[in-house]
Amino acid sequence: MGKIFTCLLLSLFLLNGLFLNAKETFTITGAVDLNNTYDLDVLLDRMEKADTKSPQEWSNLFFSLRESLPRINYNKVTVYLSGNGEKQKTKLLNQRGDFIFDQVPCGEYTITVEAPFCSSSKNISVQKLSVSNIVSEKDKFPIVLLLSLESVNLKGKLIDQNGNPIANGMVIVTTRPFSEFHAPPTWRARSNHDGIFEINGVTGAPSLIVSNYLTSEKVHLGGAMAKIRFSVEGYQVPKKYHNFELPMVSEDIVERAKRLIPIAERLLKQWKRTEKIKILDRTFPPSQGNTILLGDIVLYRK
Repeated sequence: MGKIFTCLLLSLFLLNGLFLNAKETFTITGAVDLNNTYDLDVLLDRMEKADTKSPQEWSNLFFSLRESLPRINYNKVTVYLSGNGEKQKTKLLNQRGDFIFDQVPCGEYTITVEAPFCSSSKNISVQKLSVSNIVSEKDKFPIVLLLSLESVNLKGKLIDQNGNPIANGMVIVTTRPFSEFHAPPTWRARSNHDGIFEINGVTGAPSLIVSNYLTSEKVHLGGAMAKIRFSVEGYQVPKKYHNFELPMVSEDIVERAKRLIPIAERLLKQWKRTEKIKILDRTFPPSQGNTILLGDIVLYRK
């Protein structure tokens, strides 16, 4: 009887194999946006040496340089998928940055994108420029990973009210969508056994603007605001984290903005203007390099 039952099950599996496989595996598709992989330091170097005669010339030069600086070639980018005992890697399919992982068993995975970058005018080589995200079969939207030299990382620690680390907590970071037709770019990470989490490659401030063609006295940092959510089974998230938002501006980005000040003041002097340029007064989150430090996030047991 046991053999007959086993054979019946096997027959049913073979007959319905395609249906079962469709339920038990899924396809991960996404795209890597390489548009912001130009080196902003190179752009500022060239702006410092430029001889511009008017605010319009200055603006035109800025945008033309930004378009002409070399980008990472899509065929040098590698996409990795890992989790649930699976390890896969693939190359981008085209210049648009599309990638695909097919027949992935249901579960939770981390997708990491790596790309080499070498500056066009300095002997500085960034060996690995990467972004990462966690995906699962529950995701309803395509994955879009923004690979950018001006991205920021987030680092923090989940702890309980007694100071003990909380492992396996979910941290989700969301920024504004590109348009009403796109899902908001989203990054995910889980805390490790020490409660520490780190999210790489969050969209930062790729543009530094002197407002209104230098008629303002302040440098504006165009940093994206990001919503940060914390979720851990069995724990309550305090109200102060219910609508938690931070500007994605790191120490590195602020330092680059400061480089823009003498360029702007030189132009003002050339145009016989007397304004003084300064950083827009604003409180930025604590950071080190391009990593924003969130510190300890205290959650309470239910």
